Amino acid sequence: MRLKNILFLSLVLNTSLFSQKFGPYDLSLPHAASAGMASLGVGIHEPNSNLYTNPALLSSNTKRIVDGSLGVSTNQGKESSLKPLTAGFYIPIDEKYGWGITGKQTFYQNFPGGYDTMSMYAFSIFWSYKFSENWNGSVGVGPSVVLRGGYNSSYSLSPTVSLSYKNGNHLLGFSAQSPGKFRLEGYRGVDNLRERLPEFAAFGYSYKKGQTLIYSEIRKIFWEKSSFELNDVNSKPNLERGLGAEVKLSLGLEYSFKESPFQIRTGIETGGFYDEKGVNRRAGGISAGVSWKIFKTKEEDSLSLHFAVLNYSILSRSGGRLPESLFYLSLGYLF
Repeated sequence: MRLKNILFLSLVLNTSLFSQKFGPYDLSLPHAASAGMASLGVGIHEPNSNLYTNPALLSSNTKRIVDGSLGVSTNQGKESSLKPLTAGFYIPIDEKYGWGITGKQTFYQNFPGGYDTMSMYAFSIFWSYKFSENWNGSVGVGPSVVLRGGYNSSYSLSPTVSLSYKNGNHLLGFSAQSPGKFRLEGYRGVDNLRERLPEFAAFGYSYKKGQTLIYSEIRKIFWEKSSFELNDVNSKPNLERGLGAEVKLSLGLEYSFKESPFQIRTGIETGGFYDEKGVNRRAGGISAGVSWKIFKTKEEDSLSLHFAVLNYSILSRSGGRLPESLFYLSLGYLF
């Protein structure tokens, strides 16, 4: 009987130690206004979205902002739980300076190859400042946490920095973030997990002519900086190298109807996604979105509703990323 118990315990430990795989994840697009163009939106002037992706663009904003977003996704007949994506506010001090607090989903995986889902949330207090007529900047820092399969990690610090340059109809934006290092003691009941998520940076450029805005964005995730150590053993696979996995490109269009409360957006995204085996799954996404300004006062106070869908099914191919579709809903109030 004792021998049977030893064999059973050995089987449990072996299953725990050797069946666990690297849990993959991807960069989240936290707001519906930017997701409608398949991008983070670091180079577009949209105050509600700028809260989370480029607060530098808020330094000239004279309105207080309150905003929040929810998201859900589907994959081959399965549906994820409804998740909070963002929540935050901004308070201007004067025409050159302001501050705010935000929380956002930064990385996610809703349908992993194993049985773990993953969400990483970063919270930040930030300051934005207008350096000159053209240049704006912002820095922020706050706690971050990883949720994996129902388990919460330790907290880490996640700093961010962003810049913007505007000249006439041209707007350039840059943003970078370091998510942090995390520990998960008692992961799945018996394991200890140490995880470092990769830094990422994004650069965007927009040109506005009349009612039309044209946008392009490049995002780089520094996967080589990441780690996944289970019980002090490096469990991260050798990630396949390649431009499609390390860099993502987005192109988008926005059109604002004259004397109308509606804006429409569309965009495409190309790039890669690492699965739990470290294989680069090339993918193409296509997006569509709409914004509705529910009301606007003479003092320019406004309440806006944003909706977007980002689809990886239409352009999916064999051996590529699973055909996931993500849905975003955001509500923002400027006053």
